Amino acid sequence: MPTHPFVTWKSTIFVFFVALALLLLSMDRTMNIYDEGIVLTDAQLTLHGAVVHRDFHSVYGPGSYAILAFLFWLFSPSFIVARLFGVTVQALIVTLAFAILRARVDIRIAIGFVAICLMWLIASANYLYPTYPCLLLTLVGSGALMSRGAATRRSALLVAGCCCGLSTYFRYDAGFFVFVAYALAITLFVMKEQESRSLGLQRVLRSVSLLALGAFVVFMPGLIVYLATSPLSAFRADIIDYGLKIYPSTRALPFPGVQALLIDPAQFGVYLTPVVVVLAIPMASREYASIGHDKTMSDQQSGVPFALLFGLLSIVLYYKGFVRVSVSQMIFAIVPALALFAFLIEKYRKDRGWLRLTTVVAASVIVSTSVIAAADQFGPFQYDPQRYVFGLFEQRIGLLDREPQLSDRCLAWTGMRFALLKPPYLLVGRYINRHTDQNERILVGLDRHDKIFINPMSLYYASDRLPGTRWSQYDPGIQNSQEIQGEMIKDLKRNDVRYVVRDTSFDSKKEPNESAISTGVHLLDYYLAAQYRPIAKSGNVQVWLRNDVVAAMDDDVPTCRLESMDASTSGSIGR
Repeated sequence: MPTHPFVTWKSTIFVFFVALALLLLSMDRTMNIYDEGIVLTDAQLTLHGAVVHRDFHSVYGPGSYAILAFLFWLFSPSFIVARLFGVTVQALIVTLAFAILRARVDIRIAIGFVAICLMWLIASANYLYPTYPCLLLTLVGSGALMSRGAATRRSALLVAGCCCGLSTYFRYDAGFFVFVAYALAITLFVMKEQESRSLGLQRVLRSVSLLALGAFVVFMPGLIVYLATSPLSAFRADIIDYGLKIYPSTRALPFPGVQALLIDPAQFGVYLTPVVVVLAIPMASREYASIGHDKTMSDQQSGVPFALLFGLLSIVLYYKGFVRVSVSQMIFAIVPALALFAFLIEKYRKDRGWLRLTTVVAASVIVSTSVIAAADQFGPFQYDPQRYVFGLFEQRIGLLDREPQLSDRCLAWTGMRFALLKPPYLLVGRYINRHTDQNERILVGLDRHDKIFINPMSLYYASDRLPGTRWSQYDPGIQNSQEIQGEMIKDLKRNDVRYVVRDTSFDSKKEPNESAISTGVHLLDYYLAAQYRPIAKSGNVQVWLRNDVVAAMDDDVPTCRLESMDASTSGSIGR
C-alpha cells in the first residue's frame, strides 16, 4: 500500500504515459466503416453548424461530436487528431482506475489490473466510441465518492452529480444509469451508518438531492439551448422511439453459448462482469455486516465503499450489453468489474478457504481470455504489419522493407492521412472528393433499402463531403420504412445531390434479429433507379450519377482509378 502521496502521484503519471504509449503503438490504423464513420461524419456536421437530432439522426448525444468539432476547428479535420483524442481518453480511464485502486490494493495487483484493462481496451478496438468519455466521467465521480465521508459531503456529491450530467451529453442512457448506481450506493452507505431510520432517510434524501442538483446544473443548460433551437420531436424520434421501440428488436444479439466460447474464448468478456459480481458478494456482505461494530463506513480499509459502489456500477452498467451482446458494447461494465476483481484479489489473497481458490481460478480464466482477446487484434500483423502503428514505425525507421499502402498512394485529402480503408471505399472516397465541389453533398447508401444492416458511414469522412440527407446513419427499422424513405427523397432534391454511392457488401448480412427481415419498401430504390445511373465502381461499391449530369473522362493516376460502368464514356470516368 502507498504511504506517501508523492509516490502515488508519480506512479499514476507513469501509468498514464505507459498506457498512452501502448495504446498508440498497438493502434490499428483501419477506420471502422460504420461506428467510427458515424462519429467522424457527425463531428464534421457539427463543425459546419448542424445540430444533433434536429439536423441529423443520431442515437448519441452531442458530446463526442462537439469535442471533435472543436479539435477539428483548432487543428483542421484529421483522422490522427480524432484517434489521439480516443486513445487519450482510454489512457485516462486506465490511469484513473489505477489511482483509485492504488490506495486500496498492493501495487503488484494494481499493475496487473492496468495490464488486463489495457488488453480489453485493445480488444474492443473502438477508439471513438462515445461510451469511453462516459466511463472516464464515471470514474471521476466514483473517485469523488470514494473520499472520506463523501456520502454526505456536499462537494463530493455535487462533483459526482456533475459527472452524471456530463455523461448524458455523450450517451443519455449512461448518465441516467450511472446516477442510479451512485444513488443506490449512497443510500446503502448512509442507511447503514445511521442508528435512526428516520435520520438516515433524511440524510439519504439530502445526499441524493445534492447528487441530482449536480447533474441538473450541468445538463439543464444544454437542454434549454437545444429546446430553444430544435423541436423536441426530433429528440424523441431518435432516442425514445428508436431506442426503446426499434433498437431492441433490430439490433439484438444472443449471448454466446459453450460452443461459441470454445471457438472464440475472447467472448468470455461478455460474462466477466457477472462472474466478478458473484465472487464479490461474500466479501461485500461480510464487510457490510461489520459496519457499526469494529469499522465505520468511511474507513478505507473496510471494503464496503469500494465494493458496493463498483459492484453496483458493474451490475447497473451491464445493461448496456444486454441487447447487442459483445465485448465492445459491455466495456462500460467490464472496466469497473476488473477494478472490483483487483480489490477482491487483495481481500482474498490471505484467505485459506474456498474463496481464495475460486478467485485464483477466476483470475486464471480472466488473464488467459484477456491475452487471447488482445492477441486476436494482431492477427493481420504477419501479412500487413503497416496496419498497426508499431509496424508503421518499424517501416519508417527502415526495419521493414514494404511498399507504401494504397491508402498512402491514393490519399483523397489531408484529413485521411494515417487512416486505412479497404480499397473499394478508399478509391470511391477519392473519386467523390475529386469530382464534387467542396460544399456539395452526397448520399452513401445501399444497393437495396428494404433490408438494412449498416451503411459505410466512413465514406462521408473519407471523401470530405457532408451527407445530403438528415438520415445518413442507417439503422434497421428507420431507412427501410416508407416514411423515412420519402423524407430522404425530399432531402436529395432539396440538397441537389448529384452523386450517390451504393454498396452491396451488406446485402447478404443476416443477424438473428429483425434486421434480417425485408420491409418490402423500395421507394428510395425506385427513385434512385429512375433518377440516377451507375458510372463507376470498385469491388462492391458503385458510384451513381444523376441522369442530367454528364460524366467526363478521368485524369487520375491508373492505380487510383475506378472501373467505368458508363457506356457514354470510355475508360475511367471523372468530372
